[in-house]
Amino acid sequence: MFWVAVAGIAVAVLWQLNKANGTRFVRAVRYIILVDTGTPPVDANIEAQKLLSKGSDPEADVEAIRFAQNMAKLKTNGKQHPWIQAAREKGFLG
Repeated sequence: MFWVAVAGIAVAVLWQLNKANGTRFVRAVRYIILVDTGTPPVDANIEAQKLLSKGSDPEADVEAIRFAQNMAKLKTNGKQHPWIQAAREKGFLG
């Protein structure tokens, strides 16, 4: 029974980490797009943090997720970490 509990806790922790990383990735892609089109980094950070948050528009969130997934497929073979790193290099705070 102990090992079942440990496995359950491990799965829950991994689920939360994966969810947080996915959210960070979608926000990073939005941030990069905003900065690359001339939005100041401060404003881009504010706008990116609105995605996938309480009170955000679910349809806009789904659109942002799909856009981020497509960009990752096209430019980084589906990898998310290069996007997050590139966004941080440009001032992303997520």
